[in-house]
Amino acid sequence: MKLHRSRHELEFGPREDLLRFQRERLARTVRRAAERSPLYRELYAGIGLSAEIEPGALPTVSTPQ
Repeated sequence: MKLHRSRHELEFGPREDLLRFQRERLARTVRRAAERSPLYRELYAGIGLSAEIEPGALPTVSTPQ
């Protein structure tokens, strides 16, 4: 599966393709944040980022009040 597919293919193709694309993009974004940001590196320290990432396993991030 190509990482960049046309929007039309994703919107009108099989639902499984869209879900797979979304999971891949989420994993890529989370890994990149952990690599580049000390804040996210610390937040994601206890989460295995080498396997598939479950959104429910990610901690909630909020601004301090």
